[in-house]
Amino acid sequence: MEYIELSPTANYKSWETKRLQELRKKDYSTDLGQNLLFENADFRLWDLKLEHKERLRFRELKNDFSYTCINDGCGVIHLGDGRIMYSQFKRGTVHFVEIPQNESLIIDIENSGLETLKLVLTEILLPTETFI
Repeated sequence: MEYIELSPTANYKSWETKRLQELRKKDYSTDLGQNLLFENADFRLWDLKLEHKERLRFRELKNDFSYTCINDGCGVIHLGDGRIMYSQFKRGTVHFVEIPQNESLIIDIENSGLETLKLVLTEILLPTETFI
């Protein structure tokens, strides 16, 4: 996957007003994708399918995850820290995103390509400790 930074950290000047209001409202989803395909104690398997110009609203992600590109495509990603990234997705590539403990990643994605964008995402669940 290739990224091109369109806007640096802490620069919200180029953001659309509606998107910036949504970010400030902090009404984030915690779902990694659109549809939960499978879940057990260790991981969740999600799919993501965005049509041309379709957008997945902001999410607050706390677990490490990987995603596999099912087809070629491109998208624009907004991050809670102000960055805007243009991304090219290549069919068959797998990418891993590590989120530091006690932190989160605020992110949205919009399909900026002409074709449907398809990803499969694997969310690695944090172990839950039980005390006796």
